Amino acid sequence: MKNVSNKFWKLSCILPVLLMGIGCVAATGEQAGDELMDDELVGTAEQAFTGYWGWSRATAGHSTPAWDLGSTDDMTCFLSGVGGNLNATDTSIGAWAGVWSNDDRWLLETIGYDEGAKVKATTLCVPSIKNRTTFARWSSGDGPTKLAPSTVSRRCGLRMVGNFGFHDEWEAASDSVRVWDSGLDWFIDGTGNANGLAICVDVSPGSGTWRWTYIAPSSGTATHNLIQAIDHGTSPLGTQCFLTGVAGRFRTNAWDDGVFVAYDPGTNWWKVTVSNGRTAHVMCIQ
Repeated sequence: MKNVSNKFWKLSCILPVLLMGIGCVAATGEQAGDELMDDELVGTAEQAFTGYWGWSRATAGHSTPAWDLGSTDDMTCFLSGVGGNLNATDTSIGAWAGVWSNDDRWLLETIGYDEGAKVKATTLCVPSIKNRTTFARWSSGDGPTKLAPSTVSRRCGLRMVGNFGFHDEWEAASDSVRVWDSGLDWFIDGTGNANGLAICVDVSPGSGTWRWTYIAPSSGTATHNLIQAIDHGTSPLGTQCFLTGVAGRFRTNAWDDGVFVAYDPGTNWWKVTVSNGRTAHVMCIQ
């Protein structure tokens, strides 16, 4: 019997503390378990940048229907977390985690290669469709794939990662995909054997942008505060965070064994959690 967990949260525009940095974090806790969470609304507020939305989905198996998140006409969705087992058994049965669009609807999908393969994804959707690009894909052996020209307003991030039936993807610590800005153009590329999709959209001119890279301990899980966003703050408002890259071995049959970016309404912090040697590249925008 398949297991499915869908978790919805709606957050809004809140005051960030200006912070940026790159570094590795040490183990601070035990590896997360694989218990599922019930559907729940975990936070809501309405301020500048008109709110944003996130969903969490954890499944086991490859025949669970994708989850309809809503219309593509008023929001753009990025990958904010991935965990579990991205193994593939043959060229016809792969595994993936992320969002895609079909018939003007955003769909969140987690697919495992068999009934016992656990895959989890979280997504962050922002209320902007201005100059949204079509998706670009990077696969093992490709050179950097151009997403779009760089502009002062354009921001790009991952949309999906997966193993589309090539067996050896996401098997090594060096397997990765990443979205980056050369100053002239946005690209998606990677290392080793991996596969990922990315998308871009415009934010308001002059909006703040912060970037981090965090590497998990070789064994165990670490959670690190990224940026604080205080409800009813003064200025600037509207911080939200998602993944621009991931690296590592995704072959563990545990939903929460991966990399995840999430907002904690109890402490007003955006946080990143990384497990067992994996790397998370994170962007926060407002």
